[in-house]
Amino acid sequence: MNLSKIAVRRPVTTAMVVLIVIAFGILSITNLKMDMMPNMNIPVAIVSTTYTGTGPAEMETLVTEPLEGVLGTVPGIKNISSISSYGSSVVILEFEDNTDIDLAAIDMRERVDLIKGYLPDGSDEPMVMKIDMNAMTSLSLSIASEKYDLVELTKLVDDKITDRIKRQPGVAQVNVSGGVSKEISVVLKEEKLRLLGISEQQIAQLLMIENRNTPTGTIKQGDKNLQLRVSGEFQTIDDLKNTIVTAPTGTNFFLSDLADITEVFKDAKTLSYLNGKPCVNISIQKQSTANTVNVSDNVLKEIEKIKAEMPEVQVNVIIDPADFIRMTLKSVMEAAYLGAFLSIVILYTFLRNWRSTFIVATAMPISIFATFVLMYYSNITLNMMSLGGLALGIGMLVDNSIVVLESIYRKFEEGCDSITASLEGAREVAAPVTAATLTHVAVFLPITFAGGIIGQVFNELAMTVAFSLISSLFVSLTVVPMGTALIIRPHHAKMEPGKGIISAPFNFLGFLIKKLENGYRKTLLAALKHKFVTLMIKIALTGLTWYSMRFVPQEFMPPTDESAVTIGVSLPKGSLLEETNKIVDEVVKRVG
Repeated sequence: MNLSKIAVRRPVTTAMVVLIVIAFGILSITNLKMDMMPNMNIPVAIVSTTYTGTGPAEMETLVTEPLEGVLGTVPGIKNISSISSYGSSVVILEFEDNTDIDLAAIDMRERVDLIKGYLPDGSDEPMVMKIDMNAMTSLSLSIASEKYDLVELTKLVDDKITDRIKRQPGVAQVNVSGGVSKEISVVLKEEKLRLLGISEQQIAQLLMIENRNTPTGTIKQGDKNLQLRVSGEFQTIDDLKNTIVTAPTGTNFFLSDLADITEVFKDAKTLSYLNGKPCVNISIQKQSTANTVNVSDNVLKEIEKIKAEMPEVQVNVIIDPADFIRMTLKSVMEAAYLGAFLSIVILYTFLRNWRSTFIVATAMPISIFATFVLMYYSNITLNMMSLGGLALGIGMLVDNSIVVLESIYRKFEEGCDSITASLEGAREVAAPVTAATLTHVAVFLPITFAGGIIGQVFNELAMTVAFSLISSLFVSLTVVPMGTALIIRPHHAKMEPGKGIISAPFNFLGFLIKKLENGYRKTLLAALKHKFVTLMIKIALTGLTWYSMRFVPQEFMPPTDESAVTIGVSLPKGSLLEETNKIVDEVVKRVG
């Protein structure tokens, strides 16, 4: 009652508060992060290591079992599973819900350090990795050029493009694949080395010593200390060929006399093609705390700068999850707009008064803006669940306002003036409206305390619905009474059929609603007259509903269509990359 009294008696102050809420709502909308789903924390970690040349059985005995034994003592572990294969061991640890995976990872590293000395010599150091669903690949780019060959393009990408992408906010890692680079091949002449008494190890140590820059001290010049460094790195292949090798007899030889030195291509591990032409692929992984859409926007802005500076390079976006996120959120927003519009149409159909419809229609966006403010300060992102909750809440936003408006209209019918009707009407229904709103909030609020993946997925939906209902409660007790006191007079509070072409559809809808009301009255009277039959029908429908639920398909998330098709081809283990490329080419030809 106090809120309604303040709103009616001080409309200017109330209007200022509403404008502030709208301003903060607009700022909140522009700063809210967008994502497909709420951030999910799945407490799973992996410990992996390799031991080249060891079979699966030996890997399990020598590496996997010791790791499982020591990792089993980490607090909070729910399940441990492992995969032992040729030369590789992977231990997967699943923790209890609400486990701090960062602290758990530290405990895992400490326990792994305790047994590193007991692992076989030659095995790699075990790596501890957290499985973070929020840090998956965000973008996939394809770099091609008509001017540069694949070797030059790979060097250009490594030197001038990847570093610029890494510097973008939210980017955690940039991986390059499909490129080709060169290396120096040194093939020793073994027979000649044996005759001269020179070992392969001696050549390797010589190259390691010669190919480095060595600091030699400092020199003082005036008030400055200058660092001295001897540069000894090989700059060209001729530097490598002219390296002096001293035999045990004291005779000096050029390295080119003892080995065949050539510049060759590195063995490719991956091949990338775009529209049938070789290219370089860049895979961008975002930080776990970064927002997918923001990372995409930052990277795409930098790509536009790269295109402007390097017109000879074609940068194509192959995969951008942000596009699907934007499309999905746009669809949800359009559905919300349509729902709001239909709500206004239905309101006018029933109220048949544009002033009343205007007040309720104004209360709706104000409630939505207030909801966005609460979402922003609760760190809720714009995603399918939160927008779904907002769309669900829009249908209930007008409920409180309609109840308050109906109470005010009743006071008009009793002969009250505008201010008295607004105050008394809002006061009489304030308690019931508050109780009804809190009842709805009580239904959704417990979801925020649910654990596991379900709690993480539906938490933001429940909070958004609760925020929208609370916002609508305050708006119905302030804006609606203020609006009726300002623009509605007792003679306006009459619902009469409109005139003109625009009002004709609403008049027809009103006629249908009147028929529906009469039909409902007859049905209700019949149900009350035949209570036993009505009860039996209710019991039968309830049983039929429970029986039908057995045939409803169940799944974690509904299927989605991203308008993209991915084809995977797997060849037997040990197949050459060239053989795989041939098969993929054949698949591309058939699909094309």
